[in-house]
Amino acid sequence: MSAFLTLLAALVATGACAYHRTSLRTWAIATVATTLVVGLLTGAWVTMIVLLVIELLIAVPLLMPAFRRRRISAPLLKMFARATPTLSATEQDVPSTKNRCTKAGKS
Repeated sequence: MSAFLTLLAALVATGACAYHRTSLRTWAIATVATTLVVGLLTGAWVTMIVLLVIELLIAVPLLMPAFRRRRISAPLLKMFARATPTLSATEQDVPSTKNRCTKAGKS
């Protein structure tokens, strides 16, 4: 039961941070603190250690902006760029036509 409470507390902290749209740093601090406090109070040492390791493995790389941009964001953006269809000639022409029409209408 104490292992379940520790896991539930970490999930509640994560959910509260997501609901309030806190920063990544605030999420990491809140989740680690909650896991530590509930884990120590309930005596769920193994669950607490496992959750802390998982949380730190997720949070530490994300909290380093240069690493995150180079190793996480850049590959994901490349993957999305390949998955996104290219604009047809007609679709590319629409914004330029719209700009011409609005400029012509204002003149």
